Order: sequence, then structure tokens, then C-alpha cells
Amino acid sequence: MRYPLQDFESFELLSVLSVEMVLPFFAIFAKVVIFFQNNEFTYMIFSSYKKLITHLANKKNFVISQLVKFNKMQNRDIVIKYQSVQISDLKESFRILVEEAKRQTKYSYAEYSKFNVGAAILLETGEVITGNNQENVAYPSGLCAERTAMFYANARFPDKKPLAIAIAAYHNGNFLQKPITPCGSCLQVLLETEKRYQTPLKVILYGEEEIYVIDSVSAMLPFAFVSF
Repeated sequence: MRYPLQDFESFELLSVLSVEMVLPFFAIFAKVVIFFQNNEFTYMIFSSYKKLITHLANKKNFVISQLVKFNKMQNRDIVIKYQSVQISDLKESFRILVEEAKRQTKYSYAEYSKFNVGAAILLETGEVITGNNQENVAYPSGLCAERTAMFYANARFPDKKPLAIAIAAYHNGNFLQKPITPCGSCLQVLLETEKRYQTPLKVILYGEEEIYVIDSVSAMLPFAFVSF
């Protein structure tokens, strides 16, 4: 009995597939079977082998699909949008806020770090609340400028929404060339204030070369702890 040639042609293709699946032994075996097309026993082996390869191919496709699915689950990006401006680009109320933050660095108590930070907060009433970093020989007992200012604003004017905060730093006789950002603890506190008043808190970070303006604290702390 002679078996249809197209079956053995598909067997030839399966041998190529088996090579891709790292089955060199079966690949060689598939080549050998082609030379014995008239052997019924050989054809029976071929049929079993074809089923095996088809099964393995399906398994391979399943594994690949799962890997693709897994990779898609991992590919996520976080983009923070901000503006880089000069002092002259800011509106007057923000320029005043920046100058007040710079002035506050003179009054900070930075006995240990020598890193003076000032912060100024603009309330919805137009009032400006200021603060600076207060250090302590027991380092955790000190407090950053941002929290000093915001805690006072929230305590003194609990019904007034904070709209913006400006931050500046002075070190080694000069203001920093590049802006500094609030630490994680300060960001958490600022974000809580933003959530509390349901109003975006604009962040203005001063540097001699450029100023960063971020429209909302939430953009700076996307994985914040907000509830329990």
C-alpha cells in the first residue's frame, strides 16, 4: 500500500517544527520515515508522531500566549508632567511666593546639615504662610520646611484652602542651581492636604537655573497611602 504523498510532505514540515521545538531526535526520525513510505507500520508510527508533534505545538503556543499575557501585565508607565520656567514666567502671586520661600531659608535652624530650606504656602484668601526646616541633634525629631509650613497653615486656617507651595534651598552660600523636591514624608502630608480640601496643590520648586512647576502633588506621589 502506498500512502498519500501530501501526508509525508506534512511530515517533512513537522520535522522542521520539531527542530524548532528542540527535538532533534524526532527530526532525524521524521527524515528516515520518508524513505519508507510503503511500510504500513512506519506510516502508523508517522501518524502517532504527527499527533505528538501537534500536541507539543499546541502546548508551545499555549506557553507563548501565557508569556505574552504575563509581559503585557508588567508593562506600565508612570509619567510626571511638569513645566521648566524662569522666575519671569510666573504670575505675580507665584513670584512673591518664591521670594518668600527664599527669604525663609535665612531663618531655618540647620545646625547639623547646613542645608537651609524655606517654604511658602498661598491660601485661597491670598495670605501667605511660611516655614523652614528645624533640625535637632536627634535627627528624627526635626521637621522639614514643607511640613512646618503646612501644619501651621492647617492649624491656623483650617477653613482656608492652600492653593500653592513654593520651596527653595540654600547651601554653601548659594541657592541651589537645580530645584529640590520634597521628601516622601512631606509629599505624603502635602497630598493629604490636597485630598482634604479637594483642591489641587500646585508645587513650585525653585532653582537658580530653572524652576519646576507641578500642577498637583498627586502627580509626584502616584502610589501614595491615601486610606485604610
